[in-house]
Amino acid sequence: MRLLGGAPFQLDLLGGFRYLNLRETYAFTTDSPDVPPRPPDVFRTRDEFEARNEFLGAQVGARARGDWRRWFASGAVKLALGAMRQSVDVEGALVTNDFNGFGAPQTFQGGYFAQPTNIGTHRRTVFAVVPEVGVDVGYRITDAVSVFVGYTFLYANRVARPGEQIDRTINPTQNASFGAPPPPRTLVGPARPGFSFAGSDFWAQGVNVGVAVRF
Repeated sequence: MRLLGGAPFQLDLLGGFRYLNLRETYAFTTDSPDVPPRPPDVFRTRDEFEARNEFLGAQVGARARGDWRRWFASGAVKLALGAMRQSVDVEGALVTNDFNGFGAPQTFQGGYFAQPTNIGTHRRTVFAVVPEVGVDVGYRITDAVSVFVGYTFLYANRVARPGEQIDRTINPTQNASFGAPPPPRTLVGPARPGFSFAGSDFWAQGVNVGVAVRF
């Protein structure tokens, strides 16, 4: 909605819906074969933490534009309030032939930081705030053609990042990745690593350049 109009300054009120989708994966592998004169073997692990954040919310803001001869500048400020749906998938596996006389490789659940006590899909929904600021400066080459350069900054206050979902306290009794005895193994002691959501801030910034044609 136009609040102020006419040259050389305009001011608009904005309203709408904001959707964001951020997906990140943190994974690491190990490969620990024996070396001669021991017989060759297979001992590979993989830990993977995948986090997805979906934001849905209502957004309000303001947009302004000023013109000075052929130069112009515009800027916008937006604020969205809504729900951040977070999902974290934890997976881990060991591939080895150490437990069957160096036969065909077998696959067992659990790496090092991804073990039976935290493997699986974990979900929650939290309230989040997402502001955004953008500024453009341009020059009208002709009445119809303009060039511009701009900067945008976006921030979200409740995001689950995959690296922060790792519990670094490990109980090795449940997992074959820590060697003998071979599986199946029974957890003895605390159920660690466990899973507990850890939220953090997220921000992104960018520079854009472009050509606008008005007709």
